[in-house]
Amino acid sequence: MDRKSSAANSGTGSSSINNTQSDLSDLEKYKARWAKIYDDTVRQINEVREQEKKSRISKQSKSSSSS
Repeated sequence: MDRKSSAANSGTGSSSINNTQSDLSDLEKYKARWAKIYDDTVRQINEVREQEKKSRISKQSKSSSSS
């Protein structure tokens, strides 16, 4: 192998590695963003459930005390 083809191959190889690292970085950011969205959604659903539960308990206690 001559010097030109060796240099071209090593340049292409490092570019390929950089792209792969960049792609992984983007993928990790994407996964982290969706994990945060998921966690926030689950938290919000649980908060609404708790509020509904408290609301039902409050209504039950009011209706039983007025009877």
